[in-house]
Amino acid sequence: MKKIVGILIIAILLVTSIPALAAEPDGPFVTSTQEVELESYHNYAEMVKTLKQIEKNSQGEVRLEVIGQSNLGRDIYMASVGHGPNNVAIISQQHGNEPHGTEALLDLLQSLGSSGKPEFAQIRDTLTVHMVPKLNPDGAELWQRMNVDPDAPNPRNYPGWEGIRLNNEKYGMYGYEGRGWDLNRFHFIDWTTSPMWEWFDWPENPGTESAIFAQVMANMEPTPLWFIDLHNQSSNVDPDGTLVTFSLDTAHMTNDWDTDLEYPIVQQACRMLVVIWDRAAQYGKSGVTRYASPSAYRGRSRNQYMQVLDVPGILIEMRGVGQKSSGKLTMQCYENVLAVLNATVDGSLYEVDWTRVHEIPQGKRYRKPLPVGPDKE
Repeated sequence: MKKIVGILIIAILLVTSIPALAAEPDGPFVTSTQEVELESYHNYAEMVKTLKQIEKNSQGEVRLEVIGQSNLGRDIYMASVGHGPNNVAIISQQHGNEPHGTEALLDLLQSLGSSGKPEFAQIRDTLTVHMVPKLNPDGAELWQRMNVDPDAPNPRNYPGWEGIRLNNEKYGMYGYEGRGWDLNRFHFIDWTTSPMWEWFDWPENPGTESAIFAQVMANMEPTPLWFIDLHNQSSNVDPDGTLVTFSLDTAHMTNDWDTDLEYPIVQQACRMLVVIWDRAAQYGKSGVTRYASPSAYRGRSRNQYMQVLDVPGILIEMRGVGQKSSGKLTMQCYENVLAVLNATVDGSLYEVDWTRVHEIPQGKRYRKPLPVGPDKE
């Protein structure tokens, strides 16, 4: 079966564009008439080549490490840059068809590794920045949300699938029959705390790549100051109905926003969101909202690391793939992360009024096909 999957990957890589895909839950959304051009995004081989070139050009500032292998045997790379005493961690593309975060991290790594500007030198002196671009390399090559596991079952075949709720958490058995698993449901540091273990005695974490990074986070010393997870989202609109550029979410302790805000660790994550909100003001707010679908499900990366490791974490969801402004979205993602890095270095992050998170409007999903015209991207 794995040989067949490998052949499919090769076939797909020979294609430079693909028809628009149907919307997936929490995934990119494009119109039925659009094509998604893939030439501007790094495939796995190109990413590895770029990472190694960045490492070489950095003269020792960037260090590459293979932290494990994907289900199909691809190396998962973590790039670390800087020599400061405090760690921070960023991942991208754990959903294979959400590429802008990876492009932004490669650009940011290039800047941090080789730029002589004081801004980047100060980051290197103060922090050690750990980045895992393309956590889901197999899914990225197939341009699918989940990782690759042909043995993934249909979760509906298991008793109780429809009704299970654990402390108001969304049910976590996110398998797609014969295809794979949604990696952002499986960031368990201790698998025996997962719903699949509790309810089904599932023997081990099926989110191979998630489990690898979870152990990296658990073993990192000192514990990271913060964590950022980069994604693309389905079409979201602001309260006026305008398509947004990106949405933000903190990690969650519960499924109640007001209760979450009582936790100091959530308040710290909210400071990160406010820093990005203020940075976006330089672009006329760039159509920024809070994420439409917050959840405290503990298998999500930002929730797991906050709830278990006490690491404040946030989610950045750029507008979905298929829009003409791909370069703009990549640069905006780059600026979002850089803003948090700079605020951490100069200490302003810890002085931010976290209650200003209420200034960020709540986004909502836009499920209908978007109109296509000269005024639409």
